[in-house]
Amino acid sequence: ALDLWSEEPRAGEGEPVPCAGREGNAGTPGMPPGSSREFGLILMGSTGAAPAWERIARLERIALGVAQMEEPELRAPALAVLAWVQWARGRGGRCLAFLERALSTDPGYRLALLLRGLVEQGELAGLARSRETAWHREAA
Repeated sequence: ALDLWSEEPRAGEGEPVPCAGREGNAGTPGMPPGSSREFGLILMGSTGAAPAWERIARLERIALGVAQMEEPELRAPALAVLAWVQWARGRGGRCLAFLERALSTDPGYRLALLLRGLVEQGELAGLARSRETAWHREAA
């Protein structure tokens, strides 16, 4: 997840994207990159910086492929990631649909349970609360 905000391009990628937690960027000032607190802020969409939405779209495509695999131990995590992507985009209904599928595969999958609790309480991802950080269809 931290790579989704990473400034350094990976092999075969183009321009840098904003990074949470690095000096000089609109991330999480003073927080060491990769810390558990930073990861929590990213998971909640509360870093204050927009992610590289094209990387989120790539994550979504990969997770969709994994979710279609036969192995149940891979399906619940992939479906939970897909749910998180939808939640980060501000699409609670789609998020819940993926969570239902994840929990039907593994009823005790913690990430799916935690995310379902947030959505059911009406919690909106921090990313979706700001025009500057929110996902827009044309960003994908």
